[in-house]
Amino acid sequence: MKNILAILILTSAAITVSAEPFTACGAPEPIAALYVDAVQTGGEAQKKQLGAALYPVVQCMTKKNVLQPSRLRGPFAIVIEVLSVMRGVPIVFVTDSEIAPDVKAAAPYHNRGYAHNNLRQYEKAIEDYDKVLELNPNDVTAFISRGYAYNKLKQYGKAIADCSKAIELDPKAAGAYNGRGYAYKYLGENEKALEDYNKVIELDPESSDAYNNRGSAYNGLKQYKKAIEDSSKAIELDPDNAAAYNNRGASYSGLNKHSKAIKNLSKSIKLNPLVDAPYSTRGFVYNNLKKYDKAIADCTKAIELNPSEARAYNNRGFAYSRLGEYARAIADYDKAIKLEPGYSAAEHNRKQAYYALK
Repeated sequence: MKNILAILILTSAAITVSAEPFTACGAPEPIAALYVDAVQTGGEAQKKQLGAALYPVVQCMTKKNVLQPSRLRGPFAIVIEVLSVMRGVPIVFVTDSEIAPDVKAAAPYHNRGYAHNNLRQYEKAIEDYDKVLELNPNDVTAFISRGYAYNKLKQYGKAIADCSKAIELDPKAAGAYNGRGYAYKYLGENEKALEDYNKVIELDPESSDAYNNRGSAYNGLKQYKKAIEDSSKAIELDPDNAAAYNNRGASYSGLNKHSKAIKNLSKSIKLNPLVDAPYSTRGFVYNNLKKYDKAIADCTKAIELNPSEARAYNNRGFAYSRLGEYARAIADYDKAIKLEPGYSAAEHNRKQAYYALK
């Protein structure tokens, strides 16, 4: 059996809860008490305490078919709220646990696939959702979740196919429009992305993430003022939405409002220091301000968090070039182009660096 970050199992659909899910995993009594208090009261302070305590402390083990669909109802919503408080920190249900080969229920595969997605083990997540769809070919959530994994692997065509199938099965599945919009955006089809994000907002007008995602599409179209309006709406709905601050920072950068860009990007990093994008974007802004040492520091942090992000290598290479460190710059441009073949900005910058070396 392998460790997982945390496991949250509610004992029934009633609000009466037990500390057993944590004490059984060897968690200290204070953590178990926080869990009970958070579920019973729904207090924001308790959720934040619980979220802060879970990540470094609770490690559980599980095996076979331990999660039942009946346990994922009622007060299970509190788990989602705890996850939202810990935005970006993976608290998951099950990982690499064994599932008995004769199990025919989809639930354990769903749970393990969800865990793999949270742990960025996207190939493994896809395997589990393949199994879910083998057992139930009309499982909308499985199509959406597998589409999410395909998006993260940059297999956007497959993500679009999965999300479109989910929409065919359930035209009101907001998550499917969101996933397809994400794929369209990264394929540069921002108009199609806007259509899907508009549909998400129609289905869920209180969704902070929906406005933020549409703002990201507007950024792709260089409609920065509209992007700022959407990011600001996202922040109004959820003041702790780190991604919205990141997108608003990118919008201000596009408008050459560097001070506002850095303020928003720094806020995004404060809210969630585990995501690469705001570091990379802030590095880009520092390059524009000719603060190359700061740009290198930010891009290096972005690469540490996500070694497959081509943009961070390109931005760091630019800073090295401006400091006259052309060999380092070329190495970064090479890496960016390897990660993203045809990356025109990196190809241009590399050509300039080679020219400077002559």
